[in-house]
Amino acid sequence: MTDVRDDGTGVMTREAWDIIQSLGGYAEVSRSMTGAHVFVKGRIPGDVDGREIMEELNECGHIEIYGYPANGRVVGTTWLHIENTQRHTVPEAQNVIDELVEEYVDEEDQLSDQEQANAVIERYQSQIRGDQSGGSRSKYYDLDPVPIANTGPFRTYGRNGQGPHPVHGATTSHDNPGPDDKDSTNFGVDSQNGWKCWAHDDGGGALQLIAVIEGIRDCGNAADVMQDPEDALRVCLAARDEYSSDLDDEDPPTVALKGVCGVQNLDYPEDGALDSGTYEIARGLYDAMSYTSES
Repeated sequence: MTDVRDDGTGVMTREAWDIIQSLGGYAEVSRSMTGAHVFVKGRIPGDVDGREIMEELNECGHIEIYGYPANGRVVGTTWLHIENTQRHTVPEAQNVIDELVEEYVDEEDQLSDQEQANAVIERYQSQIRGDQSGGSRSKYYDLDPVPIANTGPFRTYGRNGQGPHPVHGATTSHDNPGPDDKDSTNFGVDSQNGWKCWAHDDGGGALQLIAVIEGIRDCGNAADVMQDPEDALRVCLAARDEYSSDLDDEDPPTVALKGVCGVQNLDYPEDGALDSGTYEIARGLYDAMSYTSES
């Protein structure tokens, strides 16, 4: 929850406190000192549009609930335990989650039964769109972001998956890392959940991180880089040539091959798969390309 606590007095709104008590899990003050994190087990209900909930509370502030996956969302823990809450418990709280969704999520943000079924089908199809030739997810999406993050200020000061951003350090500037890098934890990364920059509210997996490190996208604008064919092409070439020796013979995501078509002025459908002939041409051209940094 955000903006529910006075950072001077520590007083929390009654509404937020009641929610914390009903969930019954480990609770801590957030990094902003004006919010709270509560950790419980459960699932985002199927009738919610998306994998995260962000709604206004009745008194003030917002409630946010994140499921898996949540676009690379990771949480910067503070371990500033909130008194009179559990210290070592992450309980099952599905019933409470369902009640919170019913109370705070508007009807227009909920899915009908048919829309829920379509969402399940879409998630399944999205897992197989990465590799047209074999019908499996492209290995490019499975790169581990942890070794990629091990550069710049993060390499120097990062500890246990948290530290200053590897490109812009403790500041929000990409050109002038600040003197407080050693004390910064504005960046977090782990192999399973990806990376997160709290300074820019950005994050993702290894490919999004490569986009930022290589200057293909600024931090704060990297999350959707794999939806832009030509940017996706540059990211995948960088991943293959600069960051992994295991991708030489792997099929790149289809969006990167659409990027090949774009730079080579080949016709291709913006939505859906490439036809087999265009796919083979684009795949051959991709193999012949090499990554060149513009920096």
